[in-house]
Amino acid sequence: MSGTSSPNSGLTRRSFLKATGAAAGALGLAGAANMIATDTWLAPAQAHAEAGERVGYTFHYRHCQCNCHLKCTVRDGRLVLIEPNDWPDKRNETICLKGISEIQHTYSEERLQVPLKRVGERGSGEFVEITWDEALDAIAEKVKETQEKYGAQAIAIQTAVDSLTTFLPKLLKGQEKPHRGIDIGMGNGFSPALAEAGQQGASSNEVSDWKNAKTILNVGCNMLETCMVTARYFFEAKEAGAEIITIDPNFCTTAEKSSRWIPMIAGTDPALYLGMISLILDKGWYNAPYLKAYTSMPFMVKRSDGSLLRKDPVDDIKQAGSENPFLVWDENASGLSPYDADGISPALDFETTIDGEAYATVFKLLKETQKQYSLSWAAEMTGIDEDVLVEITDKYANCGPSILSFGFGGGEKFYNADVAGHAAVLLATLVGSFGTDIPGWGAGAYVNAYQKIFGAGKLASWPLPSECKVASAPKASVDYRDEESGIRFMWVQNGAFQQIAGNQNRTNEWAKGLDFVVVQDIWHTPSVDWADIVLPVCSHFEVDEEIGFLRALRGHVLLQQKVLDPLFESKTDFWID
Repeated sequence: MSGTSSPNSGLTRRSFLKATGAAAGALGLAGAANMIATDTWLAPAQAHAEAGERVGYTFHYRHCQCNCHLKCTVRDGRLVLIEPNDWPDKRNETICLKGISEIQHTYSEERLQVPLKRVGERGSGEFVEITWDEALDAIAEKVKETQEKYGAQAIAIQTAVDSLTTFLPKLLKGQEKPHRGIDIGMGNGFSPALAEAGQQGASSNEVSDWKNAKTILNVGCNMLETCMVTARYFFEAKEAGAEIITIDPNFCTTAEKSSRWIPMIAGTDPALYLGMISLILDKGWYNAPYLKAYTSMPFMVKRSDGSLLRKDPVDDIKQAGSENPFLVWDENASGLSPYDADGISPALDFETTIDGEAYATVFKLLKETQKQYSLSWAAEMTGIDEDVLVEITDKYANCGPSILSFGFGGGEKFYNADVAGHAAVLLATLVGSFGTDIPGWGAGAYVNAYQKIFGAGKLASWPLPSECKVASAPKASVDYRDEESGIRFMWVQNGAFQQIAGNQNRTNEWAKGLDFVVVQDIWHTPSVDWADIVLPVCSHFEVDEEIGFLRALRGHVLLQQKVLDPLFESKTDFWID
């Protein structure tokens, strides 16, 4: 069967994926050797002296946050063994069951092997094989048609955590989705508060620094099961004397191995953080010198409109503070002064009247707005007794260095996750967690290990034409599945339909009304069933070049070396770009 086959002779998902020689012949592939058959690909590989074997090194990028770093043995052209990579520090030689099982994933019967074209109803999973030229021509034609009819903003590219595609949104000049919630809901509130790109809620220090902490609050993160390679650092911290307090609705493995487990009502993470913030403010447990020196807490705010007071009139609210400094009240001079002036002593809890306008510091306004989030309110919302809240807040604020840890499960999946993320930053800021040179202070998602390490410089890249820019989204929201988003053409990567937004039934109904859907994926995930064109993507082990990618972890640079040539007719994300 070729790309010119009758659309009525469509393949179902299962019939296409049957790994038999007969299926290979029916599909017009280059013989059964190109299929995943039990008598070839999955048969035990034999070591032959003339064939030899080689070792390649790579890592799990993005989805597993680079925590698995892999040493791969290839024999007879096939991946046969995965082990932990070699490290100078042997404690970093870790791997989880998901990493070891990548041999099964790479040679899975669910692998997409050739480009596909939909022949049944969208969502039915019925396709015929086509060539790459046919697939790309069909996509290009639909891109042009959509741009001419609706404008470039009607095209949206749904990136996924496991994809390395970087140029596609700009090349198509469409919307880049997401503004998303699932898996980075807390990051939507956490990262912007720290002016951090990526919105992943990345921790401010590595989990390997936990051993230097005295108090660790681990909220809704079952890291010993979901990110097993961090277990060594968890137990190192515990053995070093840190009190690890896991606050979680479930008595999970991490809760069982912690110093203490405190159950809470699911989805009340924001109330927990807000109650702790109020308690710290009421008790005076905050780090005043830190707040004055490193935060916006002393900045003066006009009460009437909430604007920050600056040295000069403001034409653009995005103007950098270095260009037009924010003003504080200098206690030494009893007057206003730029926040970055030498020798000043900024007032923290202060208000005054200037030219008939009432002004107060950010800190004072925070104390006022926090009154509604009382200790009793937090206890009622979370189900945690007031005396327990006082105890853990006291330890967190006063028995430091302290860590505030959250994960990509728990409170991450609730609608108000961004509020939790922002409140977590505020809580950690009050006790001086960020930017300190004292080991053991930090906050964020510690299963997200690599985000902030490799940022000192930029590597060489190919500049794109100036007209290649991402379009403005008509609806900048975590949920774009309606007419307001203006999306007619959707390009979906690696199961993104399932990864990003809650309520899959709603996603399915919305997808039925789209004009065109492209899905690029490694496996036949549920997202594939909604595609008009399916593009098979390489696994992490298949690279065109000798080095495909790099990351930094535990103070080392990791390389994604070529382990295998691209299997079947799959292409790398970069090639598809």
